[in-house]
Amino acid sequence: MTATDLMVALKAIVEECTRDIVLPCRPEKPGGETTYRAAKVYLMDLPKKTDDLNLIPYIILQVLTGQDEQKPGDDPHSQVGVRFAIGVFCDDMGEGKLNVLNIIERIRHRLLRREIIAGHFVLTDTIDWAIDPQTNGQYFFGEILASFELPPVQPDFPDFENIAYKNTKWFDRTEELECLRPEISE
Repeated sequence: MTATDLMVALKAIVEECTRDIVLPCRPEKPGGETTYRAAKVYLMDLPKKTDDLNLIPYIILQVLTGQDEQKPGDDPHSQVGVRFAIGVFCDDMGEGKLNVLNIIERIRHRLLRREIIAGHFVLTDTIDWAIDPQTNGQYFFGEILASFELPPVQPDFPDFENIAYKNTKWFDRTEELECLRPEISE
């Protein structure tokens, strides 16, 4: 399982836990009628940078960092840092920031359940989140930063520092294979 698999699973989780939060969309024309919908969820970035304000409300899931650690004698360890970027539109400053907070709360609560995501990924100990105090008129933004444990990549060769491999017979593996075969009862 990879970071890409995690992102696809997180997208489904975010869509599910925010689908009933109906938010205003920017009118297509100034003075036009405001429409409402749930935030769309995108992986890594918006489809086109020129559409960024037209696509609000949105949630963008981005991989920011990754770390793999494989020390001799220790179990491999891998994790990935994910950013959840939230953008909403609203005519009311207070309501706009509350809409961002509501999305953050839904995602936080879902992640803090500590469930194993897609059967392989686990949230680490910390979630950081913020609501941007600056406003761009009718646009409001926030973000969540979270790290997830990934299943580590197992090396294809034995760990020579590990005592279990010191007495490995490299060419005659019949003894090892015999213990893996089921015994046939007579």
